[in-house]
Amino acid sequence: MPAALDRNSDAFEEIRPPSLVTTATLTATGQLPKFADDAYAIERDDLWCIPTAEVPLTSLYGGEILEEAELPIRMMAYTPCYRREAGSAGRDTRGMLRAHEFDKVEILAVTTPAQGAAMLLELRDRAEALIAGLGLPYRIIEICTGDMGQSHHRSFDIEVYAPGCDNWLEVSSVSWFSDYQARRADIRFRTAGEKGTTIANTLNGSALAVPRVGGDHGELPPARRQRRGARGAAPVHARAGSDRAEMSTDPLADLARHRFEYETAGLDVADVDADPMAQWQQWFRDAGEAVCTEPNAFVLSTLGADGWPQSRYLLLRGADQRGFTFFTNYHSAKSQEMDADGRVAMLFTWLQLHRQVRVLGRATRVPDGESDEYFASRPRGSQIGAWSSPQSQPIPDRAWLEDRVEQMAGTFADGDVPRPAFWGGWLVEPEVYEFWQGRPSRLHDRVRYTLVEDPDGEAVWQLQRLAP
Repeated sequence: MPAALDRNSDAFEEIRPPSLVTTATLTATGQLPKFADDAYAIERDDLWCIPTAEVPLTSLYGGEILEEAELPIRMMAYTPCYRREAGSAGRDTRGMLRAHEFDKVEILAVTTPAQGAAMLLELRDRAEALIAGLGLPYRIIEICTGDMGQSHHRSFDIEVYAPGCDNWLEVSSVSWFSDYQARRADIRFRTAGEKGTTIANTLNGSALAVPRVGGDHGELPPARRQRRGARGAAPVHARAGSDRAEMSTDPLADLARHRFEYETAGLDVADVDADPMAQWQQWFRDAGEAVCTEPNAFVLSTLGADGWPQSRYLLLRGADQRGFTFFTNYHSAKSQEMDADGRVAMLFTWLQLHRQVRVLGRATRVPDGESDEYFASRPRGSQIGAWSSPQSQPIPDRAWLEDRVEQMAGTFADGDVPRPAFWGGWLVEPEVYEFWQGRPSRLHDRVRYTLVEDPDGEAVWQLQRLAP
């Protein structure tokens, strides 16, 4: 994995740590006693084969007091790793999936507590850039608290799709341990001018494990094969620019330098469906397959009475040949603005796919029957909430709102909750669509549909390619 080392050499110092460590070292990072059955032990010498370079790298600063100005410390190592994989058996764990010895590049940082959050995202982005550069379909999952071990403060897993077992396999795990490991290893730092010391924080990530990314990945399913290279589709993620300057630990300080290269397949007029709604529906399905967060979320922009544009996020509830449907309080600011001027703009963004769709159209209220049907499908708590909140109006405090909820819950305690007359749906009938696909060097692809009249007076969609 020389490429992995080269890609991180701008900020991380390469270390060649030992492959054998003591019980105390393995305990400091949390591998013992929990993972004793998965580790190879040399009992006669009280030594263990390292399961990951995280173990010896973390302990390099064990028992030391560092100066705050030295932090963050960034290290990386390319080492063999040894795991017994106790209890792993069966077809899905054969071969390279559960190797007892494998090579891996590990990146690790020692930070102050304040630097931890930004460093976690940096490690994640570096691991992601390596995987994106391989051209493999992948996804990033943030691990929920209930699935993390006691040593972890926050973690991300990066998974690639493996056609051989038709499954997503973890190829990198990036974790922030807060002060858990540093406390056990006694890694501290001193702030200039202050008395005493503070426990440091540690973070690490795989970048990468060779067996699961180094071989032939075979045939991808059609949808995922498209994201790998077919025109009109995109990979699940993009890569960080290889020429990006070293980032600081303050995200605000790096706003001007924060960028990614979008290594995505192209989008052209010849690739898209003649029907813009059909094209939008396909992209929405792609967003669902890519596990995009809230793929039905969109920004709705209206024109306020004072002339200022107003924007907010909403959730889409319908998309068909009529247009786009959503529901809200008719007394809300956005509803009053749409009643006054039905022209609106919608923006759908799927960041994982580096795609967005802009829509211009006119909003009208949907029939009461359609609003009744949707309201009846909502959870009871949301139904009560619709009755309780005078949307967009000033209220004294949170307690006032909670009292209203309790009052309305009592009012409807004995039966179904009817739809309030002041609550219902809106339909946006599009007149313009613009599909945007991120591409390298900011030379993005843009295709616009505009509703026009043909010579016979029929409404038709005109397609144009726009400059980025």
